[in-house]
Amino acid sequence: MARQSRDSKKKPVRRSKQAKAKRKAAPPRKDDPTPAPRPRCPVVGVGASAGGLEAFPSGLPADTGIAFVLVQHLSPQHKSMIEELLRRHAKMPVTEAKQDTPIEPNRIYVIPPNATLTIEGANLHLVPAKARDGRMPIDDFFSSLAETAGDRAACVILSGTGSDGTIGLRAIKEHGGLSLAQTEESAKYDGMLRSAVATGYVRPDLPATYRGRPILEKPFTGQDIEAVTWAMCGT
Repeated sequence: MARQSRDSKKKPVRRSKQAKAKRKAAPPRKDDPTPAPRPRCPVVGVGASAGGLEAFPSGLPADTGIAFVLVQHLSPQHKSMIEELLRRHAKMPVTEAKQDTPIEPNRIYVIPPNATLTIEGANLHLVPAKARDGRMPIDDFFSSLAETAGDRAACVILSGTGSDGTIGLRAIKEHGGLSLAQTEESAKYDGMLRSAVATGYVRPDLPATYRGRPILEKPFTGQDIEAVTWAMCGT
């Protein structure tokens, strides 16, 4: 009886701080049903280089329900005036992207100079630009957009030289998104457009109508990412 009394008074075993920390830091289970965070609205990535700013449509309405992210293929040392120029004509707020900027509908985000822009979850993510050789900022953004937004993503390739954007638009199409390009006839430089069309994922011609309505009818109507992006290609 005395032994039982002593045993019953034994103090509970305390876990070490290391054991508690290890338990807290346990990785999530692979079968965790919690979905990864995504932007709360559709996102259109716009890739452009030489002549691309001139092609960016100024007639986009303020209430599409879509976020637009403009990524230019420029030298990291090039100081772009695109944010200032877009603000003069755009009907929605224009903002230079910053680290962890939440993606909101009815806004235009612009890549800052000397940076690589991607999407992580529902926010924009910035890292210093890569070396000039092999730098593909449009591909980097489009690829991350495809992984994050899936079928709620679209991309539009505007005027420019080279092939930046081709790999990224393929990724967006393969993840269920929409990949489009400006018509070659309306572009100042068609190198990026021809590279995009060569993938077979982009129509080389602009349809005259979409869902029974003229594709370029203004103003744009409805929160329809496909109608809006088709219309952007013909401006």
